[in-house]
Amino acid sequence: MVKAADGKTDLWGVLYKPYDFDPNNKYPVVERTYPGPTSTTVRRGFYPDAFGSALAQLAFITFRVDGRGTTERGKAFHDVIYWDRGHQEIPDHAATVKQLAENRPYMDLNRVGIHGFSMGGYTAIRALLVAPEVYHVGVASAPVVDLSEQQWHEWYMGLPQENAEGYAYASNLRLAGNLEGKLLLIHGTSDTGVPFSATMKMVEALIQAGKPYDLIVLPEEGQYAEAEEEQNLSETLAGGVRTPWDWLQYVRFFAGTNRPEEATAAFRQLEEVAAQKDPPWFSTMAIGQLATGNPDSALALLERAVDVRDRSVLGELTYNPLLYGLHDDPRFQALRERVGLPAVNQ
Repeated sequence: MVKAADGKTDLWGVLYKPYDFDPNNKYPVVERTYPGPTSTTVRRGFYPDAFGSALAQLAFITFRVDGRGTTERGKAFHDVIYWDRGHQEIPDHAATVKQLAENRPYMDLNRVGIHGFSMGGYTAIRALLVAPEVYHVGVASAPVVDLSEQQWHEWYMGLPQENAEGYAYASNLRLAGNLEGKLLLIHGTSDTGVPFSATMKMVEALIQAGKPYDLIVLPEEGQYAEAEEEQNLSETLAGGVRTPWDWLQYVRFFAGTNRPEEATAAFRQLEEVAAQKDPPWFSTMAIGQLATGNPDSALALLERAVDVRDRSVLGELTYNPLLYGLHDDPRFQALRERVGLPAVNQ
């Protein structure tokens, strides 16, 4: 048990150590997070966190904590985030890291990571953006980045037009320029819970801010990617990094302007995976062609994607920032018209 950022409220959590734990060693720390507001992550009985426990066996100290705004602690505890997301979550979690380390000298506060899924992904990104002195590495899976994108946030935030200031403050997009640590984004292109466009908006904000990031795209996958597919594609893209846990331990950058040859190789491998599908994932192959400097080939593949009603093509034509360079091409405009999208300049 630790205190929240207010110094008064008790927070409950659970901490895992490696099976061969040695108190004389220094271990990197990873927090697994989901901030609610519809659930808790710390069980009230003995119910081990399989992922957290497994991650600890890779020589991490891992923990979970339910900060203010989560359920099962009464209305006052829950109401802290009412109409006010983004203010209290990270201060509570950062305070937890610091307090845990006060009497645990084996926790290396120079190597602190955070991983979350969906709203946990939101928290993982936000932790890097508002508390870079605490969190150094983040993995955000299917992350929410702006609360106005999903209607269910209105239960706790009100309507966007009624709480414009609150929604603006809660958005991670406006904070992209604060990124100092290493960030990995993971998202399936067919996610209907948190749309793939959310990650693309975060990517665009990071690009505009000149901040490097890692990205694993899971073509044709929904919010809950099939385990085998996720592992295979992660392995293909990250050049041997098999899971988010491996990435946390062996942080690598395979994309970006400072690693162009590896970025090209990664996109080529992605195209090979997409080409082997039945039917081929033409929209995914098109992105690979465009990213490696072949716009004509990309347009031809996008046309084939439209012809076969590729499940991802609508999202790609609507949101993918890699396609911005095609906006003035009449062939691109024609493809948007075929799927019922307005011209880009409308």
